[in-house]
Amino acid sequence: RSWDSLVNKLHSQNIKSKKRVNILMVQHPLERLISVYNDLFLGGEPLYKYDTAWRNKTNSSQSWDTRWREYWLPALYSTKRIHLKGLDDSLTPKKAVNFLKISYGLYDMANSTASNESFTFEDFVEHVIKSQELGYQQDQWIPSSLSCKVCNTEYDYVLLLENSSVELPYLLQKMGFDID
Repeated sequence: RSWDSLVNKLHSQNIKSKKRVNILMVQHPLERLISVYNDLFLGGEPLYKYDTAWRNKTNSSQSWDTRWREYWLPALYSTKRIHLKGLDDSLTPKKAVNFLKISYGLYDMANSTASNESFTFEDFVEHVIKSQELGYQQDQWIPSSLSCKVCNTEYDYVLLLENSSVELPYLLQKMGFDID
C-alpha cells in the first residue's frame, strides 16, 4: 500500500478524538548510513551509472552535477583521492570544493573525468568521519538529535522505521483509525 493512499484514506475518516498525538519516526543509525550510501553513493556503483535510468528507478531528482558538487567531489577530497599541492588538509570538504573551483579550475575537468570513480562503504564511512571531524556534516547523515531538536518535543510514540509496517498499523488502530 502506498503512503499517499494511506494518507488519503486516513483523511477521509471522521475520528471523534481531536487529541493531538506526537509521533517520532526514527531509523537505526547504521541503517540510515547504509540507506544514504546506497542512495547518494550508488551502493558502490561507478558514478557514470547515475543516469536517467538510475534516477527514474530511484525517484531521484538531483542532477549529476549536483551530486558531484554536493557529495562525490567532497568525498573524493576527504578520502584523499584528490590531493593538490597547496591545499590545506584541514579544510572542510565544502571549502575544499570551493577552493578547487576558484583556484585550480579543476571542478569541470574533474567532473568530466571522474565518472568511473566509485565509493566503497569504507570510503563513505571515512568521508562521514572526516566531515564530522572538520565540522562539516550533511543533513542526510547528521544525527537527528542535532538537526531537528527532537529533545524539545515530548513524543507520545517513537516508531522505528525498520518496524513501521507493524508499528504504524497498530498505532493507527489504537488511535481509532480503520486501516483495513
